[in-house]
Amino acid sequence: MFLTILNYNRGCRVMLSQVMDQKGLSPDSYSYAALCGGLLKIGKVGDACELLLDIFSNGAADVAVYNIYFQCLCQENKSREALSQLKRKMKVGFKPNNVSYNTILSGFCKEKKNINEAMELLYHFEWDVNGPDAVTVNAILSTACRLGNSTIFQRILYHMTYEDMKLNIFKWFKW
Repeated sequence: MFLTILNYNRGCRVMLSQVMDQKGLSPDSYSYAALCGGLLKIGKVGDACELLLDIFSNGAADVAVYNIYFQCLCQENKSREALSQLKRKMKVGFKPNNVSYNTILSGFCKEKKNINEAMELLYHFEWDVNGPDAVTVNAILSTACRLGNSTIFQRILYHMTYEDMKLNIFKWFKW
């Protein structure tokens, strides 16, 4: 597959794979993550997902690339599929990090009707030694506020107290 990148300054198309071949370059996981992240930023979610599937078939993916894949799925309201992929990868030795978990949990929060599932994920994910972080809590709290769900809001505050977590004050000012 050839990934077409638009050069908006000159209005011309550059065939990335041809240029890389000419230069004798072969992309690594970092390059793929940067390309996919750039595609997401310009709204090309489908192109990013397509590139990621090519990356997976070549076996050049690490946790950063998978996190971008989870983000692609969640942006397309496919949080359940992202969770399914995460579980499938974990069965073969994949080690997710907090970004992996937060991406999927935020995807469930984005699909507002799934906030209860997001709460279940909060309690069942195998978080790193530091546990859920401010990003995790902010995703659920902001969704609970938007939905007017005081029960979940109270559960999160209780969880934060129990885990001795501190609020991210700067995030709260953005509401």
